[in-house]
Amino acid sequence: MIDVYDGNAWQKLAEILFQLKYGSERFQKIPDEHQGDWGLEAYTIDGLAFQCYAPEKEYPVEELYLKQRNKISTDIRKFKDNHQPLGGLIHPAKYSKWFLITPRHDSKKLNQHAARKTEEIRASCSHVTTDFRIMIHSGDDFFFEEIGRYINQGVSSLKIEIPEVSDLELNAHLIDQSVGYGTIQAKLGRGGVTADGVAYLSKEYIRDYIVGQSVRDKILKSSPELFSSMDEKIRSIERDILKKYQLSRALTPEQLNLDLEKLKTDLIEKSGRSLDSTTVDYLARGTIADWLIRCPMDF
Repeated sequence: MIDVYDGNAWQKLAEILFQLKYGSERFQKIPDEHQGDWGLEAYTIDGLAFQCYAPEKEYPVEELYLKQRNKISTDIRKFKDNHQPLGGLIHPAKYSKWFLITPRHDSKKLNQHAARKTEEIRASCSHVTTDFRIMIHSGDDFFFEEIGRYINQGVSSLKIEIPEVSDLELNAHLIDQSVGYGTIQAKLGRGGVTADGVAYLSKEYIRDYIVGQSVRDKILKSSPELFSSMDEKIRSIERDILKKYQLSRALTPEQLNLDLEKLKTDLIEKSGRSLDSTTVDYLARGTIADWLIRCPMDF
């Protein structure tokens, strides 16, 4: 369920889930605005240390492993170098575990790297216990119970403000994104839409795209977990759309409207009706426009 490709959103979501898991009396986050990053984002007063990492996109397993390995190495070095201030945070207790919490954990090689770094820290640091261990967990596993509690408590009344797109902003976007605009025109033209229809519909799809991206950003900011769930559903539907149009189905306005209505129904179901119908409508329209700009809808 957790599949966030934005570091800030992942950290924000994790902090909420940590609070649910450990309670405000045990859990404490570490701001990094003053005196830099100590290799930890949060801890509990009884010695659990946490660092979060979200990949920027859906990397292949080997590439994801390398990025996660480097993340562990970099932050464990900071954890070691800043042993005095970090130890002072929980004195007289010591740190017994250092967790990397990440949306995906797919490689046993990462466990091996964590084991090597565990021995290094045990041998050189006084602010850890003798059985200190570095551990890696996916968010779905680590926050298994808290995810359900968060969804039930947090998103039932989420409201999204829908932006207005002026003609000036639209025209500026058409210039900046001329390739995407041209792609939509070409696809609609091949689908038998008249020249006048292509000109009008292409602009409206670009308008839908702008609004849809704004709606996505606002959902992500307001509720990262809901965004992750919705984005997961959209990417699943996108794979089905790709297959359908690879089979040379005509890309007509009628067919696009059918795809739009099906997408709205699926998103309403996936959100558990946490988003009102207007928000879902603009999110779905923006998604269709995004697919038109890219490759999923073609023949």
